[in-house]
Amino acid sequence: VEKLPWWIKQKEFWDFTTEMDWSAQKPFEYSIRNFNQRLSPKQAKQYNSRYTQVMEWRKTSKVPGFTHRDYAMKCGADTITLLSDLAGIDKNGESALYWTGSPKLMDVTPTPEEMGCPKYEATPEENLLMIRTFLKVCGASKVGAVPVDVKFKSTQPKFYADKIPLVYENVDKPYITRSKYVIPDRMKWAIVFSTEGGNDLTGRGNNWVGALGASLYSGGPSDYIQIQVQRFLKALGYSSVVSGICYNLQNWPAMGVASG
Repeated sequence: VEKLPWWIKQKEFWDFTTEMDWSAQKPFEYSIRNFNQRLSPKQAKQYNSRYTQVMEWRKTSKVPGFTHRDYAMKCGADTITLLSDLAGIDKNGESALYWTGSPKLMDVTPTPEEMGCPKYEATPEENLLMIRTFLKVCGASKVGAVPVDVKFKSTQPKFYADKIPLVYENVDKPYITRSKYVIPDRMKWAIVFSTEGGNDLTGRGNNWVGALGASLYSGGPSDYIQIQVQRFLKALGYSSVVSGICYNLQNWPAMGVASG
């Protein structure tokens, strides 16, 4: 059992110290996230031209944060831009990083059957300790879990991507079609983890160096960790699905609270 400070109470799932009004949670409308859809062709052309000029200026200006050296640091240290190349592209031309994982990375991970052994099984407590240990080895700072029960599903977004329903079915493995994202009913737990942020870099503002605060310490590492845990679970004999940066399986802060 994880050792916690004396002031932290042990409570049941969903029994929060402060009552939460889950009805106040509203899903983000993905279909309007791209502001270019609201621009006329002339406005879009002007914006793209100006954006290109600004980006070129940012690479070689003398302004702190936007110098040639700063841009070189961004190019060399940014891990997020490497991720899509590492994961590969799916049949629709999109990054194959999320959901069931990149075939390019997952296909080389053996299953227990391929290794000639039964899948790993243990108690829920042992499994949580195991997954917490693994995630912390990979760089996570805090790890918890939430049961995928009626309450979890009732607070979950109804759509995973652009108006594509997120549904549960009595199937063995998760899958995707053009009309739905399917999670098997047999998936009973959601693993929640966090990574430490780069406060010093992020505090430098919206420049090449400041942008590394998220890619080096938060967004980038969490995406790599998701790949690692999917491969780990596959080798143990289990399937999993993961959230993406834009499309989420749940409200991240809410699940952070729910998992302790």
